[in-house]
Amino acid sequence: MSSQLFSENFGVLWVNSPPENLSQKLTKRLWNEGVFRACTDGAANFIMPLVQNEHYLTPNLISGDFDSITTKARNFFDSQAEFVETSDPDYTDMTKSLKIIAGRINNKKLDMSKLIILGGLCGRFDHVLSSLHSLLQFSACDAMIIDGYNLLTILPKGSTHLNLTGRNAFSTGMCGVIPFVQEKTMASTVGLKWNLHNTELAFGKLISSSNEVVCDRITITTTAPVVFTAELKQGVM
Repeated sequence: MSSQLFSENFGVLWVNSPPENLSQKLTKRLWNEGVFRACTDGAANFIMPLVQNEHYLTPNLISGDFDSITTKARNFFDSQAEFVETSDPDYTDMTKSLKIIAGRINNKKLDMSKLIILGGLCGRFDHVLSSLHSLLQFSACDAMIIDGYNLLTILPKGSTHLNLTGRNAFSTGMCGVIPFVQEKTMASTVGLKWNLHNTELAFGKLISSSNEVVCDRITITTTAPVVFTAELKQGVM
């Protein structure tokens, strides 16, 4: 993540989160600048009026079991977007959309270095956890989830160096390093106000919430995947 975060070769996936749960200005910018735009079938319902009235671009791909999309939205996008039906009930629409995107990246049909997921962090808490689970399984390219308040990504086992140059333009600086998988997680950090020093992270013991970024470059080293969160400034970008 850097000051060039949103000028990279990125794609966008919009899941079932209405626009009011997202940053309006940032969402429009990301959606229209993405080299590839996908959405779940439920999201197509509220993207349709944005395309009609707010100068949003049409999605390239709409996927899902199509039990949520309205007839009006289906007809509107029918000649403008590719529809891919994914009827497997064992997976969420977000997971199935990520599988499609990963397959196209791996087959060289999509050229992008980052995927930005809009939504997925509001509503029922089990749905939020499911979004994190889906993100954990996706490895075709770097990916993050953004809503109106948070930027969230999952850092893999090992050392990750994050370039946060220009962070004051979009972030308050508040952040968290949260254990997520069900295995022992030891973590060390450089560049945070309260650094971790080979510290065990676990619910019931310690999680690094309400921490703060104090350097343009930070390093997080962990023995298992962790969730990294950054608080977004309101009304910017």
